[in-house]
Amino acid sequence: GVFRKVNGQFRSNKNVNTETWSLFDMEIPKGKNQTEKILLARSLKGIMQIQGDRARRIVDGSYATIVEVSRRRPGLMYINDASQKLFRIILKNGRRIKEPLPSLLNGRFESIAEDLDGAIWRIERYGQRRAYRVMMSEEENATQVQEYGRLDGLAPVITIFRLREKLLFMTEEGLRVFDDKQDVFVPIQIEGFPDFGIQSMVEAPFGKVWLTRESQIGKWFELLTPKENGTYTRDSISLAQLNDLEVWGKLYPDEDGLLWIGSSEGLYCYDPQKSEVGQKIP
Repeated sequence: GVFRKVNGQFRSNKNVNTETWSLFDMEIPKGKNQTEKILLARSLKGIMQIQGDRARRIVDGSYATIVEVSRRRPGLMYINDASQKLFRIILKNGRRIKEPLPSLLNGRFESIAEDLDGAIWRIERYGQRRAYRVMMSEEENATQVQEYGRLDGLAPVITIFRLREKLLFMTEEGLRVFDDKQDVFVPIQIEGFPDFGIQSMVEAPFGKVWLTRESQIGKWFELLTPKENGTYTRDSISLAQLNDLEVWGKLYPDEDGLLWIGSSEGLYCYDPQKSEVGQKIP
């Protein structure tokens, strides 16, 4: 379900009393040249808009297996459904418009991501796990489809992350970024930034980045802190106590600097200033 913290206590949202997989923000149009931010939940009931202790369904059913919110156009999201079809959902003036996308975007894919040029990236779920980049025309017909694999410097892709609005591709051979000038993938070149084993990544206030990583020796948390020259310092030693938590899920850093950690056993809160893990919330 979805819970709201009020006066130090967590209160259940009665309209979303079912299995919920993720929460995410979205900018939607409001009036002329203005937007407002709303909170959405992807749940077994569908995609719900959270409004305090209440919620309303804006996308029916549990078919939204993957959701990508557009960074370029307020009110636009891409949804991959259980039948492996990709749709656009547009929220505007209290209305919801659902539009199918070209059939070439359908299939068994692992990730969806929109880049700063408005292109849609999709990653194969099986086989060679190649990446596909699709540019759309104003009429939403596919105008160009590009496929990327080993010949383009791209090993099988595991997932896509986003850092400073730039897409990062986690592959079996490390982290890669797309060089649009040369039309190839290249290793990330940021001092202090890890390039392998990243399982999850989320940006925090002040440019900090929380990571969970995994290798043959185990799994661990890392906190990257940016320096003035654009590089990072990495800290995993002070986070060692987090490594013993149950199966990790979503990470969410709040504006107070706390890290909320979803696990198979409940919700944890970590305070990096005190190096303390807060009480588990079942």
